[in-house]
Amino acid sequence: MQISASKVVATICIAFALVLVSCQKELDVIYGVNKTQALRNSPKDKLKSNEQYVAVLHANLFQEGISVRNMTMIQQLVSSLGDKKLAYELIISSFMNDASITLPTTSEMNADKNAFIEATYERFYVRKPSELEKAWYRDWETDRKSTRLNSSH
Repeated sequence: MQISASKVVATICIAFALVLVSCQKELDVIYGVNKTQALRNSPKDKLKSNEQYVAVLHANLFQEGISVRNMTMIQQLVSSLGDKKLAYELIISSFMNDASITLPTTSEMNADKNAFIEATYERFYVRKPSELEKAWYRDWETDRKSTRLNSSH
């Protein structure tokens, strides 16, 4: 089988044309979207240890540092229970039920809900709350009351 010179020339021309057409520099396309910088609520990237969390929680609720004796007792309690999450919930519950903690009154909380929510987040989470978190806590009491009213019918 003999290939004619015109077929070879035609094949080379087509291959050359394909290379020229397919090898183009990609253009940078700008869609007109404004660049924004994503902001995280908290610039922290390292979580507190459980011991640090308990110490900070105690200091914020009781307005004083936790004693070494109490911290040791709490660590022994946590290590003796299998469910660590339950252990920390029990610790928080114990702290919250103590009569000597400093909590704001309901009227103080309701006087300026946004200020209360921001102060609470800064006190316990050491960051500002997001708009979603503010909205959730602002509406929480209203939602809770309406749920109670609807369940009584």
